[in-house]
Amino acid sequence: MSKIGGIIMWVLLFTPIAVNASSIVSTNVGEVVVSEHSNPRRAAFSQVIIKMTGDPTSVSNAAVREALRQSDEYLASYEYLMRNQAQIYRAVFDRQKVQQLIKRANLPLWGARRPDGIVWLAVNSSERIGIVSDVSPTEQAQQIKQSASGRGINLLLPLMDLEDTMAVGPTDVWGRFMPVIERASSRYRPDFIIAARIGNTEGLRQRRAIAEAMANRKKTQAPVFVDSAAFAYSVDDVDGFLQRADDINLQTIQSFEADEFAIVNSDIDRYSVVLDWTIKGEDGIESGQFFGDDDQTVIKRLIDFYADKLADLYAISVSQTKNATYVLNIANIQSLSSSVSLSRYLADLTVVQDVRLTQIEGKVAAFNVVLLGELEDLITTLALDKKLIPIDQDGIQINAQSPVINLYWDE
Repeated sequence: MSKIGGIIMWVLLFTPIAVNASSIVSTNVGEVVVSEHSNPRRAAFSQVIIKMTGDPTSVSNAAVREALRQSDEYLASYEYLMRNQAQIYRAVFDRQKVQQLIKRANLPLWGARRPDGIVWLAVNSSERIGIVSDVSPTEQAQQIKQSASGRGINLLLPLMDLEDTMAVGPTDVWGRFMPVIERASSRYRPDFIIAARIGNTEGLRQRRAIAEAMANRKKTQAPVFVDSAAFAYSVDDVDGFLQRADDINLQTIQSFEADEFAIVNSDIDRYSVVLDWTIKGEDGIESGQFFGDDDQTVIKRLIDFYADKLADLYAISVSQTKNATYVLNIANIQSLSSSVSLSRYLADLTVVQDVRLTQIEGKVAAFNVVLLGELEDLITTLALDKKLIPIDQDGIQINAQSPVINLYWDE
């Protein structure tokens, strides 16, 4: 039996589960407020470079700086729009030319297929904690959407309709209790979940004073902050929260090291706003804080951090490519048009430099694929898109003697 014949036998037993959570982002489109830039076209082109590389420092590259001075050569079309009483310059740049520029500059290249994320943001205003929703006419919601668009990432805000309000409350988001937030997020099918809260640093300074007083009384070492949601609520709120304790796995909060404590102390005294955040994705969970003088500043820092994190995971480094060739045996090719669609799909992947259809047998097609990046980049891209699913029980298994990948096309 031929290798492709063996794949056909696999198809008879294989039933994929499709969970498409990622989205296509218009990375070659830049939008800027005209009044904020002396040269809107150059500003829009800079935005596109950052979107397509995932690296804000890429605009400092010598080749990119030269291209920015000649941005009209990359421009495909442009228009002026009015949005929120501001004039917007919207420019579409030639994707292929921009990609060639990025490759010449040896910068990372990030494809248009990007993970979906959702932001649960609790804000304490007027002695009331609320959750920022997709329909919130608030500066926080606008800043999240604007920052995400500028970095080329897809971030949702919850609708906070009846289903959401029954699943999660403001105290859950303020406390960043991930089991509750994860369940509420399931309807949106995100790849990443961001839970965050914005408050003022006055509360932290009060807690520091209390901790220092207790430390002095007990003659202990430097005080330790405890990240407790209870400090934010009245007794009634806390009691209501504790009734849900069976559904919540409280996280152990690690104490600060001496140098970290000094930095946090300095930030508390210097800034008036603090944003505490937790991000959970397939790569794990992490938490942190950002300080600033206003809500917009700390939100932008959070979105930039998240965008940098995604770029580290999904952008490919074209300067370290080996241009290796692999054979993809792909099952579930139902027709000639299906094979054409698959060829186009493979060719559109950022990590693929060249693709050739070499054989079709039954419902299985074989392709020779030359990678622009590493094999790991291809695996990461396929795992994100979930349209080509590994058939092998242990996932994709590759070695130097057998550079073959068996996949199922979930068209």
